[in-house]
Amino acid sequence: MAGKNGKTRPFTAVNYSAARLAREKQLREYEQQKKEKFIFAMFVVIILVMILFAILIFKRVLGSDDPVLTSETDTQTEAPETDPPETDGPAVADAYENVTVPKSDLYAGNLLLIDSAHPYRKGNVTVTDIYNSRTQHADASHPRGYVYSYYPSDKNILMETEALAALNAMADAFYLASGNNNDLFVRPSAAYVENATDAHATGRAVDLSGWSDDDEYYNLDDAKYAAEFSWLRENYYKYGFLRTAEDGACGSESAYHFLYVGTAHAYYMYKNNLCLKDYLELLRTAHTFKNNGESNLTVTTDEGERFEIYYVAAVGDIVSIPVPTACESYSISGDNANGFVVTVSYGRTYN
Repeated sequence: MAGKNGKTRPFTAVNYSAARLAREKQLREYEQQKKEKFIFAMFVVIILVMILFAILIFKRVLGSDDPVLTSETDTQTEAPETDPPETDGPAVADAYENVTVPKSDLYAGNLLLIDSAHPYRKGNVTVTDIYNSRTQHADASHPRGYVYSYYPSDKNILMETEALAALNAMADAFYLASGNNNDLFVRPSAAYVENATDAHATGRAVDLSGWSDDDEYYNLDDAKYAAEFSWLRENYYKYGFLRTAEDGACGSESAYHFLYVGTAHAYYMYKNNLCLKDYLELLRTAHTFKNNGESNLTVTTDEGERFEIYYVAAVGDIVSIPVPTACESYSISGDNANGFVVTVSYGRTYN
């Protein structure tokens, strides 16, 4: 190696060691710079990820549908939702929306026409014990200290729960209006017998009668007791009951057979002298849902409760039924034959 004076400088072990140390120092400085650059880059990435995460959280709080990944399970792709099978239900505007029911629901509800052509098909019915559901009324003159508003003919009688509530309300009102506490008897029969051809099979029908001093049943229209049961004959429909022949036949009103159909329907049938069969035919022919409800039947009771009623034919195995988007409540009943009756409640109106 040449020195400053041009002479060759010998390559000694000292010179080599110094060069090696200088090289190693340079390498350490280079590695330290790389490490610092890597740490800085990782810091920047972490900051960016945190900012992105905060943006996603903020969007979620504001109602965004963008997913926020919070765990490994969140990263899995959810199966896309599939639309329900299309049905042939009527088109509806914004005032209505479609709900779907299985066609088998034709055989469930308060408006089943049960006769020889349409036998009862045992449905899913919630029942309650009559004997233990009656209201006790205090009566100091009675040895027990209380009486009941009616007495069942059997301790093991079950009745559809909604119909039983209406029966109790009617019987309690009858007791308070007349003071009659010993003569009203309830005699359901043949409840829940599949393929039966009278309405008792539904659990919504009862036979109401009196009990005479000589231990005999008598009907509520008997001339001897007409005054005693006049309140019942004048008010039963207000509690959702019909008086009709057991086989649904029109043209004859049973003296003792009471069938629960619901307040709106009982009110309309009573006021227009219709039996259930003719009423359902009226709904099918004149009040089938169309044009956003223009054909709906409107019923306002004496108490100011307003209802809309309409019919929807059963088309397909899954039936699409329009119901209002704004109402107090609604119910859907099959007719045991061809379609569904929708009953919409808008509550009580005040003048």
